[in-house]
Amino acid sequence: MFKFWRTPEFIDPEIGILKRAGKGMWYSSSKEGELSVTVEGSKDCPFPQSLEMARRLLREGGQVISVAEEFLAQDAQALEFVQSGGKLICDGFTVYEPQEFAVEFSLSEWSDAMVTVVFKGGVPCEVQLAD
Repeated sequence: MFKFWRTPEFIDPEIGILKRAGKGMWYSSSKEGELSVTVEGSKDCPFPQSLEMARRLLREGGQVISVAEEFLAQDAQALEFVQSGGKLICDGFTVYEPQEFAVEFSLSEWSDAMVTVVFKGGVPCEVQLAD
């Protein structure tokens, strides 16, 4: 009854339950300390190419996280931002397209700080800072 009020869900065998929020973004349900993933999709389900990239990032993301941290270390503004907020903590990934994704970080001592490293073609290209 009243199915139209429920948040649409998609179950992926590797990622688990993804819930749609807004137009076209699907969010994984993760426990504290686990990496989360957000993937682009239609109103009905995540895009298959985005899901495949998300699976790969969750399986092999350690190297990508290291590359993102190295890229951050080369940005003076990002370094200052991070140093003022404690330890860098990887929260997960957002996949926009098969070759465009972001690694998302928070800071241990600054609860609403967000640091995002955007990758295009598998290469980091931009740092975004927000609080």
